[in-house]
Order: sequence, then structure tokens, then C-alpha cells
Amino acid sequence: MSRQTEIVQAVNAWPGIHSAPHRFGGVEFMLGTREIGHIHGNYLVDITFTNAIRAQLVAEGKAEHHHIYPDTGLISYHISSDKDAYQALWLLRLSYLRTLALLRRRGLADTATASIQIDAELAKLELSQELSALVSVLAES
Repeated sequence: MSRQTEIVQAVNAWPGIHSAPHRFGGVEFMLGTREIGHIHGNYLVDITFTNAIRAQLVAEGKAEHHHIYPDTGLISYHISSDKDAYQALWLLRLSYLRTLALLRRRGLADTATASIQIDAELAKLELSQELSALVSVLAES
């Protein structure tokens, strides 16, 4: 099974997620009407975060500036090994939880995601103190 197939299957198993072809190729992952990220083939994921979260992820070596739009909140992560595929899933999960928190704050989360305990799921990601401070504000609702 290809890395892309493994990642697509894993992310599609998360409550509320559906995937679709991405406009620039690959597969995008949607939570409601919001994209949490997309994958290009077996080699690259692109994910939108805030500029502050992106800067912290880059500083920690967990992601790279986006390959086309480096001055935005977008990150890129190149996949060349199984370890990289795991990190890509970690980044997508962070985006998923961040997006879910935003949707809940706005009253837009659907019932499929109601059982997800965002704080507990974030704890499983073992975020650095700095990254946790940037993300935890969103989970407080």
C-alpha cells in the first residue's frame, strides 16, 4: 500500500472528515467545509495553520515553510519514509483538532465529532510547551 493510500485511509477514519480531489492535484481532507490539509502523491502534505503556529512548527523542525507561499500560515512536509508519514499524520491531526475547536467555538461542528475530547486528543500529540500555548486557547470553549 502506498504512503498516500495509508494517510488517506487514516485521515478518512477521523469523525467528520471526507476527502476529495485537490484542485492542484492530490487529495484534500475536509472537516465540514474547511480544508485541514492535502496530500500530493506519496511525497508531500500541505497544511494551513496560523502564522504563529506555523512559525513554531518550523522552529521545532516539525514542518517547513510552504514550498510556494513561504510567508503565509501554510506549511509543507516532505514524506520520504514511514517515519515521515507518521509525522505527516501528526501534523494533519493537529490541524484537524485546531479546526474542530474553531468550528465548535462558532457553533458549526457537526454531531459526528461531538464525542471528541479536544484537550485529551491534543495531550496525545505531546506538544511542546510553546506549541501547546498557541493551540490550547482554541480548545477552551
